[in-house]
Amino acid sequence: MKTSENGSIITPLDYQQNIHSDITLCIEVIEETGLQEKTVALIANGAYGSKETEQLAQEKNIELVTTELIGKTPDEIMADFQINETAVTIAMFPAVHAPNDCKY
Repeated sequence: MKTSENGSIITPLDYQQNIHSDITLCIEVIEETGLQEKTVALIANGAYGSKETEQLAQEKNIELVTTELIGKTPDEIMADFQINETAVTIAMFPAVHAPNDCKY
């Protein structure tokens, strides 16, 4: 992890098989970061968020901010887009509506 007066960013990476859940990894990062004097933000995708990680972060004076990226199957309405792979455009929206214009 790299830290400066402007914040921190998790930088380590590993190519070994992932045997940790995202939540377990988040808990480890929060515990390693420890109690903060001033509130800091830890921004992660939604897979790292849980009641447990949010509670632990709060105890360490860390604001855990998670995105909506959670790695789940998209809602059915979002999954019905037809993509033109050759033109790299949306060919059809859900409910069989073609776009008026599409630019890449």
